[in-house]
Amino acid sequence: MNELAIEDMLNPALDAKVLNEEFAEQRRIRINDILKPEFAEQAAQCLESDQVPWEMVFRQGQEGRQVSRQEWEAMPRAEQGQLFGGINRQAAQAFQYFYSRYDLAAAVDEGRDAHLFLCKLAMFLGSEYFLPFAREVVGISQINSINAQATRYTGGNFLTRHDDSHEAPGRRCAYVMGFTRDWKPEWGGTLVVMNKEGEPIDSYIPRFNSLVIFKVPVEHCVTFVAPFAQQARHSVTGWLSATDRNDEKKQLER
Repeated sequence: MNELAIEDMLNPALDAKVLNEEFAEQRRIRINDILKPEFAEQAAQCLESDQVPWEMVFRQGQEGRQVSRQEWEAMPRAEQGQLFGGINRQAAQAFQYFYSRYDLAAAVDEGRDAHLFLCKLAMFLGSEYFLPFAREVVGISQINSINAQATRYTGGNFLTRHDDSHEAPGRRCAYVMGFTRDWKPEWGGTLVVMNKEGEPIDSYIPRFNSLVIFKVPVEHCVTFVAPFAQQARHSVTGWLSATDRNDEKKQLER
């Protein structure tokens, strides 16, 4: 199989017109088997490897902060504890997140890490091999760009409730492409969609080779991952936008 053949990634059995009917009714959808199996397997293997240059992301006050794996490992344990305490205190009172990410959009734009299959996946998502399918599923013909980041949630990671209303105005839908195998509900890490009163109206347990798309703004969160979770929750996430993707380059702060 030619890894560069991004035109072959999408599962040809998917019917965008049928999927649009479900999306139009609920304003959200989960699509199983989104990629051909061999491509989903390559994405999962890349995420599970030690090749991805992950950075830990969280908020301090109103600002996003990134800490590389090397910086974290070099940090004294006492300083790590203080950092955890501050992250959790803010999570109790305001919007907060804590997980590892790799900014695929920036890597592709800057020509970095081209050997990683994830970069090929990001190119596919932003290409004419996927964009027309996405437009038809969500029924928004103006969609012209898709941003992407890889995410990794392990024990203690989370994303608190928010609705993306503070984000770039061109964003029309958020998406989560899952590459997590055999996840158990009791491990947490569930994507929860809520109404305006904060009541859950839908939830999505991590699932391998699936794509969740939902219109924004809408309240949603990723629940706390339990310390006893036996593996990481891996996905590629981002937004479907009706704008130039360059306007989104520095907006991946979720």
